[in-house]
Parts: sequence; C-alpha cells; structure tokens
Amino acid sequence: MSDSLLIISLGALLPIIVIAILFKVWPRSGKIGLTTQTVYCPDCGQKAPMIRKPMNLRQLLWGGWTCRECACEFDRYGKKQER
Repeated sequence: MSDSLLIISLGALLPIIVIAILFKVWPRSGKIGLTTQTVYCPDCGQKAPMIRKPMNLRQLLWGGWTCRECACEFDRYGKKQER
C-alpha cells in the first residue's frame, strides 16, 4: 500500500469517525444538544413535522415547534416550553 493511498484513506475516514463520536457523546439536552429521534407533542401526541417552521425567535435559534393541533410549544426534545 502506498503512502499516498494511506493518507487519502485516513483523510476520508477520520471525519466520519469524529462525527460518529460527536453524535454518541454530545449532550441530548440543553440548547446545543443533538437529537435524531422523532419528536411528539407532549400534550396531544401529534408528531412534529420533519421540516421545521419556527414561529418565534427562540425556535429559530434553538429549535422546537408549535403543535398544529393544540398550539403547545415544545423544544427539540419534546419538552413543553413556557411561553
């Protein structure tokens, strides 16, 4: 195996490994956390849409939804937010 092929392989593999580690250890709560799970409204159980349309500045900056059915406001983890 030549040196250049090894360097290219490591260069392609390293970002994938770093991203996988970040998803594993990154906090699943708070304003900077990541979530890949489906989120539901805490009041009525309605599934949050895949494409998010923020209704206020907090939702724009930190994520979250306003339920179409009951107008409940919740964050990216499905926790109810006070208005």
